[in-house]
Amino acid sequence: MKSPLFIGFEGLEPEWDRLERMNPLGVVLFQRNLESLEQVKELCHGIHNACPGTVIAIDQEGGRVNRLAHLLPAFPAPPEWKDEKTSFLAGKTMGSMLQALGIDMNFAPAIDLDYGEGDNALQGRYLGAQPSLVATLADAYLKGLTQSGCMGCLKHFPGLGTTKVDSHFHLPVFGIDKESWLKEEEQVYRMLFRGNWKSIPIMLAHCVVPFWNNEISSASSFAVNHLREIGSDGLLLTDDLEMKAVPESEWEIFCRNSLNAGVDLLMVCRSMDRAETLFDLCRSHQAKGPSAEERLNRHRTQVQVEALSLNEALDAWNQFV
Repeated sequence: MKSPLFIGFEGLEPEWDRLERMNPLGVVLFQRNLESLEQVKELCHGIHNACPGTVIAIDQEGGRVNRLAHLLPAFPAPPEWKDEKTSFLAGKTMGSMLQALGIDMNFAPAIDLDYGEGDNALQGRYLGAQPSLVATLADAYLKGLTQSGCMGCLKHFPGLGTTKVDSHFHLPVFGIDKESWLKEEEQVYRMLFRGNWKSIPIMLAHCVVPFWNNEISSASSFAVNHLREIGSDGLLLTDDLEMKAVPESEWEIFCRNSLNAGVDLLMVCRSMDRAETLFDLCRSHQAKGPSAEERLNRHRTQVQVEALSLNEALDAWNQFV
């Protein structure tokens, strides 16, 4: 049985015995793990062999969030995807490359709305400021991504566009009232759920939400219940729990609260020691409703594998960029 974890590691390969023991639902890759395209292929093959069914994911938005930047020509940032056709091609091109490398999921697209804030680490990552536009471009991107053999993930619920600090280093506070949120950022999720994406994984932000009793959304039953009420039946996962937004002194309690709130999967992106702490915690937790693996598989069935060779994916990449 898969443990409800997404884990990362240092270096060019994980500690294989620990990885096999934890048998996580997901492994997330970062630039520190990637030396060459062929090495990435071999690494993914090794992870899939060691832990069959484990999903390999990456943050590969394009622009400033580009874990493959040292291995491939620069990929256009989301603000450059001005229409449905370009967004579809962005998803298809990215998905083809990731699929050719053996990577199963892209933590994209980011669907936070652009409110003009300058210090929350989202500049250059927005699809736009209007809910209908962002939903349209995200839908097109996901169609391209899944048609080329790669899963997607919406982030960062309930939205970080109104926040004023970077959650990698500080705990942000959501910046608009509930009524405004329901008309704006929440509408993007509703529109995508009404389309074809009710089963897509959703990453929950580390963000204090005043209208949810000042709970942090990644450990909030209000966040989970709202998503389920408006149609989501997919996997809900935290953002990286090693980010500074999560209080160091309350780390394990926070993780337990997140699971108890109904979040399906915990993500720890660097330390395998911390991942093992969560592994032990997860073994004592009884999930409510479908397992994380069952929820993920609902989206996995949406993926159509158009297997391209690495050379074919490189050609498509170079044509797009």
